[in-house]
Amino acid sequence: MEKYFLFQGMRSVIQELRDNGQWGTAHVYNSSCNAFALFRNGEDIAFEEITPALLKQFEIFLRQKQCSWNTVATYMKVLKAVYNRAVDKGQTPYVHNLFKMYAYARA
Repeated sequence: MEKYFLFQGMRSVIQELRDNGQWGTAHVYNSSCNAFALFRNGEDIAFEEITPALLKQFEIFLRQKQCSWNTVATYMKVLKAVYNRAVDKGQTPYVHNLFKMYAYARA
């Protein structure tokens, strides 16, 4: 299976949102992408390499940056939504309970 990457997927969704005139949502997705890029030091990651442990590390990173729990939840919701789109497109296999600890991050 060809590898598909998170930042590539996020940029695609952001562009789609902008094309649809959903500027506010695109801004939130862009902020989420920027935060994850900062967490990863700009290094993209394949969807299949995302794990619950990595998501927990991202949460800790955000909290250390003084992000509120609301911001953490929003960013996790965005990551989950982009991941779900990639699953729907067949770009990554579905991983059961990947976002389980972020059940509030409904997408």
